[in-house]
Amino acid sequence: MNKHNFQVNLTGMIDILSHHLYSDEKVFIRELLQNATDAISARKLTGEAFVPAIEIELIDDEDFPKQIIVSENGIGLTESEVHAFLSIIGMSSKKDELFKKRQEFIGQFGIGLLSCFMITDEIVMISRSAKGGNAIEWRGYADGTYTVKVLESDYSVGTKVFLKAKAGAEKHFSHQALKNLVKHYADLLPYPIRLLHAEESQQINVGHAPWQQMYDTLEEEKAALMEFGKAQFNMPFLDCIPLLSETGKVKGGAYIVSWEKNAGQKETHRVYLHNMLISESAENVLPEWAFFVKCVINAQNLRPVASREAFYEDQILADTREELGKCIKNYLVQLEKHDARLLERIIMRHYNAIKIMMLNDDDFFKLMYKYIPFETTAGRITLDKFIKQFGSIQYVGDVNDFRQISGIATAQAIQLVNAGYVYDVEFMHKLATSMPEIPIIAVSPKEITQQFDELSPAEHKEVFDFIDLANTVLEEFNCQADLKKFEPANVPSIYYHSDDMGFLRNISFSKEKSDGLWGGILDALMEETVKNADAQLCFNYNNILIKNLIALDDIEVKLLNVKILYIQALLLGHHPLQKKELDVLTNGLLKLMEKVI
Repeated sequence: MNKHNFQVNLTGMIDILSHHLYSDEKVFIRELLQNATDAISARKLTGEAFVPAIEIELIDDEDFPKQIIVSENGIGLTESEVHAFLSIIGMSSKKDELFKKRQEFIGQFGIGLLSCFMITDEIVMISRSAKGGNAIEWRGYADGTYTVKVLESDYSVGTKVFLKAKAGAEKHFSHQALKNLVKHYADLLPYPIRLLHAEESQQINVGHAPWQQMYDTLEEEKAALMEFGKAQFNMPFLDCIPLLSETGKVKGGAYIVSWEKNAGQKETHRVYLHNMLISESAENVLPEWAFFVKCVINAQNLRPVASREAFYEDQILADTREELGKCIKNYLVQLEKHDARLLERIIMRHYNAIKIMMLNDDDFFKLMYKYIPFETTAGRITLDKFIKQFGSIQYVGDVNDFRQISGIATAQAIQLVNAGYVYDVEFMHKLATSMPEIPIIAVSPKEITQQFDELSPAEHKEVFDFIDLANTVLEEFNCQADLKKFEPANVPSIYYHSDDMGFLRNISFSKEKSDGLWGGILDALMEETVKNADAQLCFNYNNILIKNLIALDDIEVKLLNVKILYIQALLLGHHPLQKKELDVLTNGLLKLMEKVI
């Protein structure tokens, strides 16, 4: 069996690289600057003494085609290397020969250079190698052909790339556009980048980030990081958390946003690789729970995808992400010791995010739970204060149930915590596990009503007919009547239901708004649920309206009042009304008004 080499169509390769690999044609300047930076880094590895320099010259004279010339004094290329890098794309034996210690470099020379075909039809490169020999001129064309020739004239060590604007790409060949692109991608590169235009010469890049500097005080460092983040994202932040990962060789900052975020909103981040911006919309560099921060990081050891606009999802990135997450948690723990007021501000603004962090880390939970406030019958306070005041926690896992019974529970000297919001019940379970010595119990409205005072035998006899009548009225709503004594006396009744009944009501509500097919599916669900569904309307014997209703002789008015009290209890519990209940609300009130009038 004979073996054959794949034949690569360079024209097709150029089309893929220049039009499909990269998300935006403006990345050509990033690719050129990556090549320049790599070449300078490679020359530095030889031990030769030289002053690194990168120049970008713009020629936009009206008498000539617009042109960009990128020059650098890096290691340069020999003729054989020109062929290897620019005609045999991805040939590892050659690229490793030139670029040893691969982690020192950002791009891949040939692929990066070919990206320039997005904005030009011809690339001219003149390069002289630090190894010696004459300079080499390479001319590449968008049709996949190229020429190479040896130049006799004397050239400095390094490489120059000449690009003429093709039709439709002129917008990148203006002074302001080019300046903005260089600043955008290469602001943190350690080598000076000068932009030459007309008779002006200006260094564009800053060349460093705050985490690369030394500061006299922590306050100075924090101020520099905050100012840097504001400039990077064009917005203010609550605080900044220094980031560090040994695995990914990452440094940077996580900026706590000043507005509330929810868990469904993924935050995007600015990521640099060897000080070159590769993405301003990266999503996978921090744990999912860290959706309340935007970060700027520079990595040395993460592997970029082919387009260099994101990182490969590999074990190194996973470990780096975990280490950066620990930086955020550890910072908040230290903040608890040094600036509790700032920590409270952060928690108040990013309540759910902090809770998610705590649910995913036992040690962090134990340290931070006392700062998380909850709505309670004693006001909005932390659980730490609630436990100190009442010795235990009884919580309600539904917001509407809490609202309905909070006043009644308080009147019975029962203190409750509202655990009806997102992650609250999970929080209570974790708290119970972390603090087994503290009673932490879930309660329902039914359990609260079971603590109400029972009627005496004489009172039971008095209300027997009323309860019988109420059960008849409430039967069509799958509800039963009960009657007890409880405070406050101004509450005439309270409605509660089992989880199955709550599910059944939701299905019924959905069925009223659904089409025939979906309605049939809901019918099947209702059949399975209705057998275990349970709901009660508990009347308050202490309420004057209920006492008067019990004594009333007009049966029709009694019936109407029971229905209206049922609807009122549903509304107090924030339960959505079904169609037949809405009919009671409108028609029942009208009938009652007619009776009174």
